Amino acid sequence: MRQQKSQGDKLRHLRWWQSELGDCVVSDVTPALIAQYRNKLANGITQMGAVRSPATVVRYLAALSHAFSLAVREWECLDANPVLKVTKPKEPRGRVRFLSDQEHERLLSACESSQNPYLNIVVLLALSTLKRQASLRF
Repeated sequence: MRQQKSQGDKLRHLRWWQSELGDCVVSDVTPALIAQYRNKLANGITQMGAVRSPATVVRYLAALSHAFSLAVREWECLDANPVLKVTKPKEPRGRVRFLSDQEHERLLSACESSQNPYLNIVVLLALSTLKRQASLRF
């Protein structure tokens, strides 16, 4: 299901770029032009009435970059991908979540009952390392 949604998102992103840049010759698409439309995209209002998040703008740029990478590598229409020269919006740091005591116990129990003899020790090591890292945060 997630892959289908992701493909649908990419198609929607590419259609947006097509509506904006579709009249341009591929060789005329410059980093400055892409940056201009990046700004338009970032300041645009979504169907839900909100401003697009930086993460969404980055995903739109990624879809366009992939298309230009194909044009460079496989079709040899261009010498370089102009999207690579465009500054991407800074995305906020992802959410940090810790396991509850109950989740921690269930995870260790599942690891102990696993047929993989190394899983339990690897998970214990990872959890111990994460605990130390979490205690170092200010």
